[in-house]
Amino acid sequence: AMVAAGGGVGIVPEATALRHRRALPLATLRLTEPWSFRELALYVRDSRRLPKPARQLFEALREASETSATSAAGGARRRRPTE
Repeated sequence: AMVAAGGGVGIVPEATALRHRRALPLATLRLTEPWSFRELALYVRDSRRLPKPARQLFEALREASETSATSAAGGARRRRPTE
């Protein structure tokens, strides 16, 4: 509300800023400093009990995470996410 009224600053994902920029006259600044990056996590109680589409998404995200972690570590594997 304060940003929309011209009296505030907000830090949001880039996609959110771009979507609202169409409706509001917003100035955007891409943050590239290390502090601005966030690690995301996906939690489930038991991936084997998920409905098939959710389990497939979980597995695809796990594989992508492991591939990304290996690349970022220069070939060293990070700890595998647990179920």
